[in-house]
Amino acid sequence: MRAAALALLLWAAAPALAQEDRALSGRAQALDADGSGTIERGEARGPLAENFEAMDCDRSGALDGAEIRAFFRDGGCPEAGAAADDPESAPAGASPAAEGTALGGGGGRPPASVRLDEVIAEPMGQTVPAIGRLVARQNGVVSAEIRGVVEEMRVDVGDRVARGQVVAVIARDRLAAARARQAAAVARMEAMV
Repeated sequence: MRAAALALLLWAAAPALAQEDRALSGRAQALDADGSGTIERGEARGPLAENFEAMDCDRSGALDGAEIRAFFRDGGCPEAGAAADDPESAPAGASPAAEGTALGGGGGRPPASVRLDEVIAEPMGQTVPAIGRLVARQNGVVSAEIRGVVEEMRVDVGDRVARGQVVAVIARDRLAAARARQAAAVARMEAMV
């Protein structure tokens, strides 16, 4: 007796609940530019615009809150769940409570529908800007025995080097000129002696 009374109470409240269910959420109301309580094709943005045809279950050219919620919850139409709860659309002699148990469940939402999209294979490159500092695992001091201008580098940054390997060649023309000056100074000193 209680179940029948509860079913009758839900059936009486169904029109008010259905009207309330069709109202737009706060986010959707921001898209409703004309204040009609629905989102027309020109007002739809993002996922609503991309899936407008699939979401517009009643083919009215506008989306109400029930259609939007049904699509994002289970991918179906709100009429599919409402028809099972509507006593007028039920077979003769079947009560709403009996129909829910006859379908193999306690009522509730229908199972979610699955839609497949075609897979598109394409190369993708993505860069992410990052600020940081690189530190080498190993390092060592590199120094020259004499001063001079580097004429040639024989290794690149990141190359492995061994002890005693020539890393850079110093320009010899300045060294030769400096040696000639020193030799001239020595020869002058020897001449003075």
